[in-house]
Amino acid sequence: MEQDQIKEDNEIDEKIIEENNSAIKSFSKD
Repeated sequence: MEQDQIKEDNEIDEKIIEENNSAIKSFSKD
């Protein structure tokens, strides 16, 4: 049960990291 929660948290973390990376890339263009 706890592993499922950890898995969900990891997937959320990955989404946040991807969003941050694309935000950093678009910010660096300027």
